[in-house]
Amino acid sequence: MSNPRSDFFDDVFDIFSMLVGSNFVSLYDFKTRITRYSEAIVDMLGLPGERIEDGMYDWMEYMHPEDREIYDATMKDMVAMRKHTYDLTYRVKLKTGEYSMFRFVGGMIRDVDSHPSLAGGMMVPIGIIGHTDRVTSMRNLQALLEDVVNYEADVKDLRSEERRVGKECRSRWS
Repeated sequence: MSNPRSDFFDDVFDIFSMLVGSNFVSLYDFKTRITRYSEAIVDMLGLPGERIEDGMYDWMEYMHPEDREIYDATMKDMVAMRKHTYDLTYRVKLKTGEYSMFRFVGGMIRDVDSHPSLAGGMMVPIGIIGHTDRVTSMRNLQALLEDVVNYEADVKDLRSEERRVGKECRSRWS
């Protein structure tokens, strides 16, 4: 039997992911204290799964220690209703152990009594993926150019392999 709160949470996550067009999305439920991360975030950071209990608090462990203060202050302001959106840039530890810069943009949804209900946003990788437009989260010109270069290299490799196989066949049948 499904849980109405869980269904609501999943629906908001799915709609949010679709609207922002990003593979890097997270959503925190204040009532259940569960954070849901998109599969791309889980893979990139080596998170234990897509759903993490107390994930909002565990998230600080993935942040660079020098960057935790701004995140903590922003989240406190949101819970205290002094802010309802955020736009932060800070370093996050990847599963390789290295830190990379991300931009986090999002906000909070309150319930009918004005209590925090959901907080979520999208992550825009700045430091590791130079192929993503910071505004649209779509592949950029750099990515296109690299794709063209890689395509040309692949075609060259295929032609070389084709010539090698052709010579081999001719020598066998001669």
